[in-house]
Amino acid sequence: AVAGDYTGTATDVNGNPATDTATAVALDTIDAINDNVTFDPGMFVSTPWVAPITAQDINVLDTSIIGDSSTNVLFSVPRDNTNIGTGHEGDVVIQVSQDNLIAVASGFSVLVEYFDGTSWVQYTTATTTNGGLVADALGLGVLGVVDDGKTIAVHLTGVPEGQYRVVVQNDSSAIGDLLDDLTLAQLGDQGILLGADNQDAVLDAVETALNGQVLTLGTLVRNVLEPLLNIANAAGETLSVTDIVAAIVQIPLVGSLVGGVDTILDYIADALVDNLISVLEFTNVTINGSETYYTTPELSGNVFADNGSGADDRGNSNAALVTKVDGVDVPTDGTDAVIKGLYGTLYINKDGVYRYVLNGSVDSNGQVDDFTYTLSDGIQSDTAVLTISVADVIAPKAPIVSSLDETTVTGVAGAAEADSVINVYGGTDNDGDGIPDTLLGTTTANPDGSYTVTLNPAIALGDTVVLTSRDAAGNISTPTIASLHNIVALDDPNETNYELSTTADRSDISGGIFTLANAGVLGDLIDLDLSATSAPGVTVGTNEQITLTLTASGSTGLDISAVGNLIDAILGGNIGGSLDLIIAKETSTGSYEVYNTIANAYTLNNSILTFTASGSQSISLDDAGVYKFILAPNSSTSSALSNLLSLNLLGNLVLSSNDVVATINNTDLITGNVLSNDTAAPIGLDLSIVSIKETTAGVDETVVSGAPKVIEGMYGTLTIDSTGAYSYQMTANATALGKVEAFTYTVQDNDGHSKQATIYIRLDSNLVTLDWTGKTGLEEADKLVTQLTADNKASAGTVTTLFDQVLNGSGDSLNSIQVTGSNGALPTSPPATGSTAIPDDSGRFTLGAGQTAYISFTSVLPTNVTQDFGFLGGGNQTSAYNVVIELERDGVALDTQLATWTSTTSGTKYYYKVTNTGTSSAAYDLNIGYGDGSIAYNWTNTTGKTFGINNIQLDITGTTYTASSVSGDLISNDLLYSSVFKIGVAAGSTTPSNYLDVNSTSIVGAYGTLTVNLDGTYSYQANGKIADLGKDDVFTYKIETLDGTVNTQTLTIKVDADNVLIGTPNAGTAGNDIAVSQSANEVFTLGDGADLLIYNVLNGSSPTGGNGTDQWLDFNMSEGDKIDVSSLLSGATTADIDNYLSVTISGNQVTLSVDRDGSGTASSPTTLLTLTNEEHATNPITSLLDLLHNNSIIY
Repeated sequence: AVAGDYTGTATDVNGNPATDTATAVALDTIDAINDNVTFDPGMFVSTPWVAPITAQDINVLDTSIIGDSSTNVLFSVPRDNTNIGTGHEGDVVIQVSQDNLIAVASGFSVLVEYFDGTSWVQYTTATTTNGGLVADALGLGVLGVVDDGKTIAVHLTGVPEGQYRVVVQNDSSAIGDLLDDLTLAQLGDQGILLGADNQDAVLDAVETALNGQVLTLGTLVRNVLEPLLNIANAAGETLSVTDIVAAIVQIPLVGSLVGGVDTILDYIADALVDNLISVLEFTNVTINGSETYYTTPELSGNVFADNGSGADDRGNSNAALVTKVDGVDVPTDGTDAVIKGLYGTLYINKDGVYRYVLNGSVDSNGQVDDFTYTLSDGIQSDTAVLTISVADVIAPKAPIVSSLDETTVTGVAGAAEADSVINVYGGTDNDGDGIPDTLLGTTTANPDGSYTVTLNPAIALGDTVVLTSRDAAGNISTPTIASLHNIVALDDPNETNYELSTTADRSDISGGIFTLANAGVLGDLIDLDLSATSAPGVTVGTNEQITLTLTASGSTGLDISAVGNLIDAILGGNIGGSLDLIIAKETSTGSYEVYNTIANAYTLNNSILTFTASGSQSISLDDAGVYKFILAPNSSTSSALSNLLSLNLLGNLVLSSNDVVATINNTDLITGNVLSNDTAAPIGLDLSIVSIKETTAGVDETVVSGAPKVIEGMYGTLTIDSTGAYSYQMTANATALGKVEAFTYTVQDNDGHSKQATIYIRLDSNLVTLDWTGKTGLEEADKLVTQLTADNKASAGTVTTLFDQVLNGSGDSLNSIQVTGSNGALPTSPPATGSTAIPDDSGRFTLGAGQTAYISFTSVLPTNVTQDFGFLGGGNQTSAYNVVIELERDGVALDTQLATWTSTTSGTKYYYKVTNTGTSSAAYDLNIGYGDGSIAYNWTNTTGKTFGINNIQLDITGTTYTASSVSGDLISNDLLYSSVFKIGVAAGSTTPSNYLDVNSTSIVGAYGTLTVNLDGTYSYQANGKIADLGKDDVFTYKIETLDGTVNTQTLTIKVDADNVLIGTPNAGTAGNDIAVSQSANEVFTLGDGADLLIYNVLNGSSPTGGNGTDQWLDFNMSEGDKIDVSSLLSGATTADIDNYLSVTISGNQVTLSVDRDGSGTASSPTTLLTLTNEEHATNPITSLLDLLHNNSIIY
């Protein structure tokens, strides 16, 4: 209702108005005014509990039972339950402990309940898992941890005031499932211990279980176990299940009854599990914690009062009362309503009297809690808000100094409270409050807590500054004191000089097989003096790697009397087995420790009484030291073999190696001291190295004084001590060159101030080309890129021909065979086949086996005469002079048709090609005879006449190419990354598959042999065949440099001779030149002299043999110029040469065409050469015959 004047009229129950005059009533306004109260809660305090709550032998309840007070443990927040309601908050740790609890922890849970005033309500529960505890949906910050194998811990944070209790419960079905399949070995793995508390229960259970299987077996086992347990109990110790197993397997009866050892152990496991469940029926609970609170956590007042904005107007007679707060009804009997706020609890009654208790949490500091209350007189009502502003009473944390120099103090993110004021003070503290009197600088921290303060005036080394942080509420932090210490830690550069590793053969090793069957290994230490044994060994030097293959061999026989009760197993052939190889290394005290073990390395087998050893192992060792190689049985070794080995009867079996190789790291150790360029201030502070790590991926490792620290880097090993002295041994191969090895170290002064710097080790070498210009830190060097250039070379030698041989008869002029006619009967012409009837004169030449002679000549005859022989003689008769030429081999005419010529006309030209097809040299005679053509007449006028041949041209294909060796260097014009490299060479264009491993390696090419050395130098010897002249012998070589890159290139050797023109067709001289045609179209100018142009087969499928279409500008038959096409033609003879060669003439140009297979169909006439010469006008070539008659073509 709205306040004001109202008129009221009474009516009866039927609505009839009263007859009296209406009464006027006045209502006062009800006005609830907002209350704003500032609350100073005093100091914030955090204190641990004085003593924990401990409860022993608490029943573990089945989940189906909720027990009484004897089954739980009570605790309260605060610890003193009489202080409940004073604004405390708790941090509580509940520990449930019991021996062997973790072995079956998955069946347990911890329930925490609180009392709500009428009943116990679940606060949280934590259920165990295999790894510990996890929070359920009601976890409310529960964290589960397994501490020591005996304890389950539950950590509760932010626990509000109240009364709580802890209940430990199990799920019997879960425990049963867990234990059903548990074996004795698994119990041993879980660390199950048997002690005085459960000894009798265990022994009774085991005895009963085993006696039920085999009579008295349980008692026998008990008699073995009980003394062991008694000894352990007397010493106050426990006995592990593993110890029990070891004792039981020694009982002979166990191995022969009831399925053997495994079955017996199963029975024992079942008994132990049953006993374990009973042991776990009780557990221990410990509850400890801490609590936080404010020293004046309570505020009181009345919402009706003037709380900053005026008092509430409660209407007529102050009848209005508080009826609700935040929807909670306020009791009318004057008791308090209780309202939970965000940061505390409000207690208020109908008369507006309230008190507010602040929660004892750090989160309550500086917060605002609002409560809306309703003011009502039953007719009118109004609402207002009670706002309680909690003062900020917690000082900000002390600022952290991240760095300090002469003019600046800085803190990184999180170093100070956001938006707090950072003050820096220095100088003297005259008032003794711990804060110096001079303000050096101030700033406001950034939202992320970082700050920077500039100091004015600046400070000096050794000066001290004090920093405070003041928040908006004026709370000032505890001071932070910082001194200007200055450590200058400079990076330390160094570099290696890599050298190639070398290998060396070491002496063979051999020794008897020695086993540890009777000696044993205690941890990693062998309790036996191996130096006195026959076991083979090897010594590895510093910076060495030893590789070897260790082989077991030999056989040995056994004396029956020596093996005792093992004879049955031996004769049965089942005593063999595999043995492990133990590599033992000598320690500094002379004993040996296990360095490495190779399982199942060797095998021992027996056939009746003969034992053999077999197997081999590749071994590599790179730690300097003395090593021994010994054998030991393993789990797969038969017990009979182990027993046999203990008798030491196998001494004739050996381990040996005849391929012991040492690889020696020749790269020198580099050294330095990182403190040599580091300084500290103030003067007098000592520096030391306190940690070191590989920079890119390592973790800091502590360096302790007097104990050098060894760090494995990416490419080598660093050893450093606290004084800063270090050494570095590069162990990587050459592919790491150009990289940088880095180690970051921490240097610290006496006062604990530290800096970090880095050792940068450049991996360099005189063997490679690296450019470090402009490189810093981890930046790698620029490597010279290998570039190989194709190599071209020409072979050497001389070419000699047998062309233009002189052939003449006895007493005749050069290149002529002539006879002079005389009176008398002339010889019959032509003579009979094979006749020597024309011995008048001859010329002789010799052909070696396979040689061919090309012969051309011109017949010489007198002019026929007429002579009168009288009437009876027939009157005048005219002679028919003729000359007969016959070619004989060793006195036998070669062929009456082809090698015998009869000329009747002087000046007739002839040519012939003859080949010595024999296997030895032969003498060839060109015999000359003559006649007058008549038997009946004697031509007296013939006397003195000349018969024969002249202009003899004899060319023999004894052309020889005497090749001489040429040398070169494959890499002389190459750019190589490293001066050391591997080289491989192969004939042809195929990349070599291998690298050379020795000098003077010969590679047979197409036309000669290349001999190559490891440094790339070579020599080449051509085969010396005329047909090879001008051809390219190609070899492919590959170079692998130290960075592992491989490049390939070619060496091309032109088969050449010193007096042969190849590729220089216009370099003719005034003498006799020899030129070889190439694949290009060439124009030859060979000058004066008898010149020779040779055509070889460069491409077998080409109609010109791969030669170009050439021109010879100064060809001259008169000078004896020749064209050798013999390599191009297949089977050409004198009789069919015109099938192979043909000429066409145009002006002074003569074009020579070649058909390589003559009358065959594989090729056709193709232009090969055009001859041009001014001499053609006076000595014209009119046909192919002109060239053949002049021996100008070698075919």
